[in-house]
This record gives sequence, C-alpha cells and structure tokens, in this order.
Amino acid sequence: MKRKKWTALMIAACMAALSITGCGAKQTDQTGGEVSTGQETAEAVSTEDSKDMFNESGQLPILKEKEKITIGIAQLSQVIDYDTNALTKKIEEDVNVDIEFVFFPETDAQGKFSIMANSGTEMPDIIMGYDLIQQNASVYGASGLFLPLNEYYEDPEISYYFHHEIPEEDQELMLKGVTSADGNIYAMASYYPALANEISQRYWINQTWLDKLGLDMPTTTEEFYEVLKAFKTQDPNGNGKADEIPLIGSKDGWNQRPQDFLMNAFVYANNDQKYLMVKDGKVMASYTQPEWRDGLEYMNMLCTEGLLDPMSYTQDVKQLKALLENEEVQLVGCLAAGSMSAYLPESERRVDMEPLPPLTGPEGVRYAAYSPTTIIEEMAITKYCKNPELAFRLGDYLYEESMSMMTRYGVEGVDWTREGADKEKGLYEDSLGIPCGFLILNDIWNVDQNSSWRQVGPAYRSGSMSDQGVAANPDPKATVSMLSKAVGLYKDYTPTEYVNNLVYTVDEKEERAELYTTIKAARDEAIVRFITGDRPLSEWDDYLKELEACGLERYLEIEQSAYDRAEGRK
Repeated sequence: MKRKKWTALMIAACMAALSITGCGAKQTDQTGGEVSTGQETAEAVSTEDSKDMFNESGQLPILKEKEKITIGIAQLSQVIDYDTNALTKKIEEDVNVDIEFVFFPETDAQGKFSIMANSGTEMPDIIMGYDLIQQNASVYGASGLFLPLNEYYEDPEISYYFHHEIPEEDQELMLKGVTSADGNIYAMASYYPALANEISQRYWINQTWLDKLGLDMPTTTEEFYEVLKAFKTQDPNGNGKADEIPLIGSKDGWNQRPQDFLMNAFVYANNDQKYLMVKDGKVMASYTQPEWRDGLEYMNMLCTEGLLDPMSYTQDVKQLKALLENEEVQLVGCLAAGSMSAYLPESERRVDMEPLPPLTGPEGVRYAAYSPTTIIEEMAITKYCKNPELAFRLGDYLYEESMSMMTRYGVEGVDWTREGADKEKGLYEDSLGIPCGFLILNDIWNVDQNSSWRQVGPAYRSGSMSDQGVAANPDPKATVSMLSKAVGLYKDYTPTEYVNNLVYTVDEKEERAELYTTIKAARDEAIVRFITGDRPLSEWDDYLKELEACGLERYLEIEQSAYDRAEGRK
C-alpha cells in the first residue's frame, strides 16, 4: 500500500487555524493559564495493554504487529527520497512500523513548526530533529504539547538500548542535558562528540608561500603580522601583480569570522558567537573586557594596512569559495575557516594550505576555543500520539550502535565498513592514541544520498567512535586528515573553565532570547565597525554603555543562573 505523505503545504491550513476560534480541549500554558489546543489529546494505549504489543526487549522486531506512526521532520534537500531511504526501510523492518512523514520546509523548519504548534492543529506522533525543536522542548513540554519521558528513560526494559549501549557516565550526561528546569525530560537526547567539532576555530595558512619567501610558521601575533606583510608585498604567487589577499574569511561560513581565532591571542573567545568566558565560577562577557579592545586594535591595524580584507564582513560563503577557487592563480595567504571544506574536494588550491597553530599575544595569552559537544534535544513525542511507548522505543532503537552509525555514515558495507580498519592508521593515533575503527567508503555528508536522514534522530556515538573513522585510501590533504592535524595543534590550549550545556527555565529562556538578540546585534555591528575603522576605538566606553542599555547585566545574570544550575550549585 502506498504510504500517505503529508507535506509542508499543510502549514497553510495551520495558518488559517490561527484565525479560527471555537471550543477545544484546555491545557495549562507555561504561565499557568489555560490555552485552547483546538484538538483533544489522543487516547493513549495503557501500560497494561502495551505489554502484549512488544517482543522481549532486545529482540527484533520490537513490535509484534505492525502499526503506523507519523514523524514530523524537516525535508532536507540532500536526502533523495524519505520513503525509499535505507534508514527508513531499516527502522520500518526492525521496529515493525509503517512510517508516514510530515514534512517541514528545509529553509524555515523551526518557524513553520512553531506556527503549527501554536495553531492547535493535530501534530504527528513524533517530532524529530534539532532543527525543529531548537532547544524549545521545555517550552512545548510546559504547554502540554510534548509528553514527559522520564518514566520511559527510567525503565531499562523500555529504554533498552539506551541502558545497554551507552556507558553510565554518558547516560547521566545525556539525561542532564535534556532535563528541563522543572525536572521533566521532554525530548530524547543525541550525543556524538567529535574533536574536530569541539575545537573548530581555525586558520589555514599558505605553506607554499611561506616556503617560497623563506618564512617560518608564525607563532605570535607579531610574527603573524610580519608574515601577512610579506604575503602582501613580496609577490608569493609569482604572477607579478599585487593581487595577494593576506587574510580573509566570510560573514556566514562555519567559523569563517576572522576575529574569532585572532581574539584568542588576547582574551578567551569561545566559538559559538556568544563569547562568554568563566573565571573562578563567574560568567563574563569576553567582549566587554579591556583585552577584547586590545584585540580589536590589532585587527584594525591589519585592516588599515590591507592585511585583513574587509570583504570578510560582507561576502558570503559562496563568494569566498569562488575567490578561493580562482582558476588563474592562488590569491589567499591565510584563511579563516572551520575546515578545508571551504575548498572543493578536488581543489588545486587546498594543497598549499596547512593549519596555523594558536598564536601567542603580546601578554602571553594563547587559547584555542573549546565547545564541548552539546547534548541535543533530537526527538519529542506529542500529546497526539496514541502509543507513546512505541514512539519512545523507536527512538531508543536508534541508540543501538549500528543504527547510530547509520544515521551519520549510512549503510554498513556500502558507505562504511569495519573490515580492514585494523590495517589503517587512525587520524588521532599519534596524538591521542585513538586507532582506526572503521573505514569510510563513501562519504555521504555533503552529497545527495539515500542512505540516512542526515544525522536526524536520537543517536549515541562516543568520542572515540566519532574519531575512529578514516577514509579508505586516505588523502593527507583531505578535510578529515587536515582536521586531525589541526586538532593535534590546538588541543593543549583549551580553557579549564567554560560554558556548556546550560539549562534554562521557561521564563529564563524567553527573556534570555530577547535580550541576547538585541545585545548580539549591537555587539556584532560594533565589532565590524571597530575592525574596519568605520568606528574609532576612542568610542569603546560608549560601546560598553550601549551594551548595558541593551540589558547586558540582566543577560549575564540569567547565564550565571543557568551555569550555576548546570554545575549543581542550585
């Protein structure tokens, strides 16, 4: 039987529903008042009735008799066909379900989901994907839309794979990361730490140009300045033209803002754009510290002397890629980018580049920004689900090791394999002693594919699992190889105190979002203007007053409260 497929077109109906008033079931909103849902909550299968529905825990298929289940998901363009997708077929077979997808548009999945959630329109059984939930599970849970999952996680027979596949310390970490301030768990967690993502603020420097000019790899901000001047004035690309761009990035690429890497030679600047630091347990804004001003002054000097290209603050990632792939000659001496994927895989330009180690500033500061992997709220079960235990068991099955691998790497034996891995050297074997654990036969991450939902859904891969993958016939200049080399250079310079996995109350979350939006806009505009010289640094004190007027003091109070909660201090 052909599976019915809902589409994002139904959002129009949800919009219309917003303007319709009428009788509906009542539920309590986050403020304690009553709101109309427009739909009665589904009559759930009782616990007693569910006992006979499932096979023994750990036995497949999970469900004795096939049932239909609906999954709301963002329709990603790089997934060829969700109905015929290998992951879909695997879940349907092993869980014994018929999946019906409810699609949200890729470009604004979270926004469209919010419309649907607030319209009172009946929702699918499962909402899957961080892009939809976006750290708002506690809000939807408080409103009654998402069901609390505590009892399922506490029962090792229901959360079988969570308890059998995940080490206890990581179980605790994952549950802590998705437990709301009210004590309830409204979303299933995903956790897949990877060193290359945790230490991802990087520069790549043109080693070919360094060699040609007889220059050593710079290690300080002063040496870096001299190298950039040589790149600009000594024609390292050899075409007889002064067309070299010493340093460049982009406004929207992954870690392509030039200031982030450089600022860590003056004051700690974490790489999630919040720029928060912790000193002796106190949360502080890095961008209000005197050392931040010193960093801006250094970067303004680079910009004024034509060493840091101001296009970095106006061009997007596509424009940067076009510049990097110039067919005639290499133009770039140093690139701000999270990875070498800023270049095309077959690029002739990427072979010139090497990772630049963290630089030491004039006061001896030398940091590498560190963002420990966030526990992601990846799947929620709505109040409309008639069999929430089945929905939970489906999500729990994705914690099984081969399923968690499939959600990221695709089909075993086709896209990746463990066979022959013992004959290859691990990317982090020399620096961290992590051996090769599997070979990537077909990298499905940035291509159209039908092997997975592109890492959507609950999953668990330990740090050693994520860092054990090696491309078959590895290229030393391939992205993964270059990332492992960079991590080896940066790993010893991460801070000992940092902000991570903060948990906010519903009220804090709402207030914080409003404050941060205003503060970020004022801060980011000022940073660019200070660096490019559009605003003199003599107005630094005025800038600080502007941030205070935006509510910076209250914003930091909220961050401190959440940090203390995460650290078990309240």
